[in-house]
Amino acid sequence: QEAHDTDGKAASAWYAENRDEIEAGGVATDPLRFVPPEMSAIQHAYNIICDRGLPAFLSEYQSDPQEEDGPQESGITAALVASRVHSYPQNTTPPNSTLNKAIDLGKYWLHWVSLAHDASAAGYVIDYDQKNVIGVSPEDTVQLSEEQAILATLYSLRDYWIENPDFNEEGEVIQPRLIPVDSGSGMHTAAVYEFCRNVGMPFVPFKGFGKGRGLSPFHLGKQSAGRKVGDRWALSKQSSGIWLYEFDADHWKRYVHQRFLTPTLDDNGDYRRGSLSLWQSPQSHRHSKFARHIEAEIWMEEFVPGKGLVVGFDRRHKDNHWLDAMAMACAAANMCGVRVVGERPAETTRKPMVLGGGSLRPDGRNWI
Repeated sequence: QEAHDTDGKAASAWYAENRDEIEAGGVATDPLRFVPPEMSAIQHAYNIICDRGLPAFLSEYQSDPQEEDGPQESGITAALVASRVHSYPQNTTPPNSTLNKAIDLGKYWLHWVSLAHDASAAGYVIDYDQKNVIGVSPEDTVQLSEEQAILATLYSLRDYWIENPDFNEEGEVIQPRLIPVDSGSGMHTAAVYEFCRNVGMPFVPFKGFGKGRGLSPFHLGKQSAGRKVGDRWALSKQSSGIWLYEFDADHWKRYVHQRFLTPTLDDNGDYRRGSLSLWQSPQSHRHSKFARHIEAEIWMEEFVPGKGLVVGFDRRHKDNHWLDAMAMACAAANMCGVRVVGERPAETTRKPMVLGGGSLRPDGRNWI
């Protein structure tokens, strides 16, 4: 399928013209297993192979898994991620959905996402972008310390979201339930804590733990007055009094990959439970950069003689910021009751709050 053929019409027309040659020798055990506009069960099988890969098709649909030798990858690719699209416009949430945002902070850039989930736990990325950190580039007219730069940028993004809210299809403004802010370490942490303390909910400091990139392993711990435990996440009360939202970064990044690996639509044409998709853009390469971030780290499993099964993320390239932001957004959605399997529990967070709170600076002056 060509990059500009976003709805697959050209590819389908080509298939129809060459159908006899493509399907020659093929036999479908269930010839009625296809969903129009598909033309046959064999085309349906080819579509599964395109979406999920040949190994998954042989294993899950043919009960004939390939013999595995060497490292086994999850199967996530940038092309697959970019192909997962839904029909809702940018900045528009599905009916009866939960909205969360997340911010991944770097020294020069921050990356953010807006992620909605409907009642069946289908996920919809309705917006994302990146923003340069104010006052750290030599080209900036005002130079700021690292802490001031982070604070100024976070306040600027908060104000942008207030001025450019998300809506549902009826035109009602939809407020996010939780907005994780990557708290990192060192001066980065102090700035994020101050921002979250000043503006309050729904902004909360998040910190990932895992085996990769020098992170400390995640430990769930036990429920106590100073620790609230959940599903691969925990709230830990800091000495400053602020609650830090800790999460298992490895688990939630794998969760993001599994959601994109899940086909967007089911056999009835409904959004599939546990799927994850992007808004459909007329620009053919609109999501290519985002998709490359999602595949920046690949989960690997390999049997090593003498060590047994070795698992972990393999870093493919450095730009993984939207993957980190998506992992935080999915963890936040879980905290708000989103579940792929099982009943939605009672909400563990407050109801949606307006993105207000806190002046641009404690003295009321502008940051820039």
